Amino acid sequence: MTNSASARIGWTLQDCEDHFGPPVNTDWSEGPRRGYTFKHGGMTIEVYFDKAAGKVNVIEYRLPRPFFVEEIIDLMKKNIEGTDMKWIETPDKSPITDDKVNPVGYDQVYTTTQDPEGFFIECRAPFYPNRPPRSVMFTLIKGSTSGL
Repeated sequence: MTNSASARIGWTLQDCEDHFGPPVNTDWSEGPRRGYTFKHGGMTIEVYFDKAAGKVNVIEYRLPRPFFVEEIIDLMKKNIEGTDMKWIETPDKSPITDDKVNPVGYDQVYTTTQDPEGFFIECRAPFYPNRPPRSVMFTLIKGSTSGL
């Protein structure tokens, strides 16, 4: 099952509005980013723009139900379309803890290879016992080009 709600890293606000229609929550800021919330096909899409570049650099997709693995794979593919990036096959696991630092789940973390400018994309999907992910987040990250 795939979903057409697929904002992409690098899109502009106009690209998002052309694809989803007007945002339902507009122009909230968080540090060097500004964000908008869109609803599309039963999915909530939180889109953060780098204020200086005006391009999407973080996207969080949320559903009222768990994501199917195929939907996560589809979003991963769409977020690297038109780039030289490839998803690295083996994911990392990052622990999720409660406020007392007790483990309560883990993030399945996938990353791409770096592009020629040293950027890569990270995909995080939180897993909790007996509950598949209901959100998936993609972040554009500037990697180290020094080899360190």
